[in-house]
Amino acid sequence: MTVPAPPLSSRLVNVAEDAELRLVSLLGEHSSGLNVAQCEACISNGDAVQLLQLILSDKESIPALVTQVQDVEEAVGSFTLLVALISSAYNDQDTAATQAAVAALGKSVVQAGGATEAACSRKLRLLAVIYNLRAPVMDKVGILRQMVTVAGNFPLVFLRARDPLGNLLVTEDEAEDDGATESSGSGSTVPNRLALQPSNPRIVQLLDSWQIGAEHRFALYQAIVQAFPSSDKCKQRFLLLMVECPSKNKADVASTAKEAATGAIRDPISLFAHQRNILNAPSISALAKSEPVLFGLLKVFQDGKISDYDAFLQANGGQDKVLGQFNLDPALCRRNMQILSLCSLASEHEEIPYQNIAETLQIDASNSTKQVEAQVIAAVNSGLLQAKMDQLSQKVLVERCVVRKFDVPQWKALQQRLQSWKDNLGSIITAYEEAQSSA
Repeated sequence: MTVPAPPLSSRLVNVAEDAELRLVSLLGEHSSGLNVAQCEACISNGDAVQLLQLILSDKESIPALVTQVQDVEEAVGSFTLLVALISSAYNDQDTAATQAAVAALGKSVVQAGGATEAACSRKLRLLAVIYNLRAPVMDKVGILRQMVTVAGNFPLVFLRARDPLGNLLVTEDEAEDDGATESSGSGSTVPNRLALQPSNPRIVQLLDSWQIGAEHRFALYQAIVQAFPSSDKCKQRFLLLMVECPSKNKADVASTAKEAATGAIRDPISLFAHQRNILNAPSISALAKSEPVLFGLLKVFQDGKISDYDAFLQANGGQDKVLGQFNLDPALCRRNMQILSLCSLASEHEEIPYQNIAETLQIDASNSTKQVEAQVIAAVNSGLLQAKMDQLSQKVLVERCVVRKFDVPQWKALQQRLQSWKDNLGSIITAYEEAQSSA
């Protein structure tokens, strides 16, 4: 690994007396490949660049700070000096050479041996030193990507909302909830108030303030996606952000679109507001040709009902063939489709008889009342429906509901509803004026 040459005026700047000598001595104790005598000569000559070349080209020096040096604070302090050496070697200039040196140092940390939780924790501390000491935003973006890669080995430990790195990957509302997870299907007891709030994670706001371009965002989001399991809501949120970022790598764009579409089918509830326009994304629209079955299934989950879902499965070879190829859970898909179908029905009516719900959701008539009420509770808990159940009259009274599809028919329905309200209000005013005149 070669560090590019800086201006000839570069010289070492000691953080403390003999700090570089103590650094070289420490690394020499744990590395058989480091030429300590050459390093000491570089220090005597004030040649920071050559010193960096010797340390970074040695395969054992940086890994030693991760796995060999027992004292964590000593390792962090030594690494801090290495980062300071980069700044002094390049006269604090943000050049391609400086960026290459920073990236090389970070890469050495990431690739160091040790995959235990303790080793990853130390790697994150060392990478955080670079992030905190380096002012150039491109350095910070690169280090963030490396930190996420390391944290991905233990996402439940290092990427929780209460942790510094994980806190960047959630929205303001989720951070306030301290990372509380909200269920998206039936059985949840807490309404998912985040489903209708299409706010972006904090890291997006940070990248906006740094004016980071699409290519670098795509690479960072990709690292974040790879750090989470497929069932995690955070993974899907960043897949959707990747779909919005243009990339020159067509293969990455296509695979991202396929993964985002599959995620939107797997959980169409939790990120409802984020995913409601997913079909309009160019890379998703392209799936109509490259992945027609996946695109068709996604379209059903976007604006279809349970009857459309069953018809699609039957027309394309059955449930096992369609869902199996995308590793989708049949029971979960059906539960989500029932919630979405109920929301579609609720968006069309203010009062819905239990019988209509049972027919729409294809619920067994022998136990329909209990199952209908369970479906209403699931839909309310999803955050997509606000309603009350009148058990005496066997009706659901809709207070508020999402509109999954808003085309010409929906505009006409809205026009009719507004006209009805206008007529009713006119009748009330007329009755009031007549009462006033006769008083």
